[in-house]
Amino acid sequence: MYQPRRFWIPVGFSFFLALGVWIGSTYFSASSSPSNSSNLDLDVIKNIIDDQYFDSLPKDFSFEDIAINKALQSLDPFSTYIPAKQTEEMNAPLEGSFVGIGVYFTMMHDTVYVEEVISGGPADQVQMKAGDRIIRVNGKNIAGIGMASDDVVKLLKGQDKTKVNVDIIRRGTSQRTFTLTRGKVPIFSIDAAYLLNKSTGYIRINKFSATTGDEFSTALKKLEQEGMDRLILDLRGNGGGFLSAALEVAQQFLPAGELVTYTKGLHSQKEELKTSKDGDYLNIPLKILIDEGSASASEIVAGALQDLDRAQIFGRRSFGKGLVQGQFDLPSGAQLRLTVAKYYTPSGRCIQKDFSDMDAFEMDVNKRFENGEAFGKSQSPKGKAFKTKKGRTVYDGGGISPDIFIPLDTSNYTQLWSSLLEKGTIVDFADEFVNANKSVLLTKYSTENSFVNSFNLREVFPDFKKYCEKNKISWNEKDYQKSEKIINRYLFSQIGKKLFGQEAYIRVSNQFDPVIVKALN
Repeated sequence: MYQPRRFWIPVGFSFFLALGVWIGSTYFSASSSPSNSSNLDLDVIKNIIDDQYFDSLPKDFSFEDIAINKALQSLDPFSTYIPAKQTEEMNAPLEGSFVGIGVYFTMMHDTVYVEEVISGGPADQVQMKAGDRIIRVNGKNIAGIGMASDDVVKLLKGQDKTKVNVDIIRRGTSQRTFTLTRGKVPIFSIDAAYLLNKSTGYIRINKFSATTGDEFSTALKKLEQEGMDRLILDLRGNGGGFLSAALEVAQQFLPAGELVTYTKGLHSQKEELKTSKDGDYLNIPLKILIDEGSASASEIVAGALQDLDRAQIFGRRSFGKGLVQGQFDLPSGAQLRLTVAKYYTPSGRCIQKDFSDMDAFEMDVNKRFENGEAFGKSQSPKGKAFKTKKGRTVYDGGGISPDIFIPLDTSNYTQLWSSLLEKGTIVDFADEFVNANKSVLLTKYSTENSFVNSFNLREVFPDFKKYCEKNKISWNEKDYQKSEKIINRYLFSQIGKKLFGQEAYIRVSNQFDPVIVKALN
């Protein structure tokens, strides 16, 4: 029997969308042969489909993959089968690296725009730049032909140390060709780490990967040297990752021997995960931000530090995932991630929400907006009561409920804001504006700090309005007056992102974030 090599606890929204009809459950390996009538039926059905289906089958159609996944989905929402050809792509974000050329790109107007060049990666080494437009890869045209993002990724990725030719167009220069040697490119799990004010540190973790523990420790030390004596840890939108990484993060704030979580299942004994040493930040005041996108490993950290009365939790109720997946490597190179246990917070809470009705489970987060919970118009569901270390009452009711609830504010949403967002107008303008004015902007704002603190959006706004008119956005001044703050913030943050990267985007956004404001106060 194949044994779990590593425990995963991602949310796995994408697996809800798997297509097909449930055929039946079966276990097989590359060397196994049919041993019963069910397996024989599967082979016969597959042959009938191959021989009799009225049209050609989709390019990536795999009867076996769909059958296995549908069988697993009948067990719980998180068990899944990953075909061999997809394992590298699925594992890369949590392993902390991938093999490629080291760029983040976006598709705009049927063209590949380089959004960010990863420091130290192959693209950075040949001096590719944000704003470059990739038009050909190994001589194959990829611009203006409706190519999907996934297909572009397949062309750019490849085996380590293999070469790829990339043709780009850079504003103000002629076409250029780069020959890059693909290599391992780091994927960072920390989006931002900086001081919100003279003494309050802020760290945002986007996932719990193999490198999160080291990244987090480095970020804490950096902020401490800059004067941090309190911390806001942002786990909003963090869908999870490795359980071991969650333990490393929580351990920074707890003494040795403290229980962080425990797991148990029908075929696995109770296993307690405790801190192995005193954390370096035992006494620093700590506040954690969560929302409905915070799941699994995020909920382990928030739930543990809430149960142990070590942190205040701000925001909205978390997703509600309390199941642990064991990873089984299969002979074909495929992987099975099977739910093997539930995890529990130190007080004994299992925060897994009900999945007996899969339709209701999949619509749960949407329901929170429909019934008004996200806006503070209704209460979070309360299950069984538990006690924190100091005797406060907490509940298991599907997710971690914050100590300080902060509703989502949609009072400044208008048709103008929706149109700008849906059509990507602000993102497109920011891209064109920065590409056309980058040298001037970097002369005036030489550092991220100077940009965030001194950039004058009023100088840009006339050009932005003209751009909106040019792109047939119906500008309603009454709508703008109502949505002014959110439009200006998004425009400011997108220009910052194009100029300095993700942290600048987050820093600008945080200046106006009601959750951050409340936590600071």
